[in-house]
Amino acid sequence: MSAVKRSVMLGLAVLTVGGCGSPLSSFDGFCDAFAGALCAKLVACPGAPQPLAAECMPDLSGSVCFCGMNAIANGEEKYHSEKAQACLDAVNQLTCSTVSMDSVPAACSLVYGLPSGAMPHCPPMVGPYPDGGGTD
Repeated sequence: MSAVKRSVMLGLAVLTVGGCGSPLSSFDGFCDAFAGALCAKLVACPGAPQPLAAECMPDLSGSVCFCGMNAIANGEEKYHSEKAQACLDAVNQLTCSTVSMDSVPAACSLVYGLPSGAMPHCPPMVGPYPDGGGTD
């Protein structure tokens, strides 16, 4: 295959993946992608504290989504989809000695419109949690 054909095919692949169907275009999609990347990193690092495999994705995605959705809903934060891939790239660059369930690289703050390294805020939820739990 010629270099030109490879370049065209690569360009089409990038356009297809980065198009309007990108999972990172929505905050829900980002939550799932962040949880998936961090859980994969944890599994790849046997010396890191290991969450239960069946609970890693739901726990991380749920905590990221619940906090983020509430902060976005009350205007404290805003989702910036154009910053999402940099956050995921930063998660993938975590080392086995620095990764944990609480790992939030500095680049991930930008996803919420916060200064680099600032921790996203988790405002209290009024009423029961979507999973049926309470706030007590």
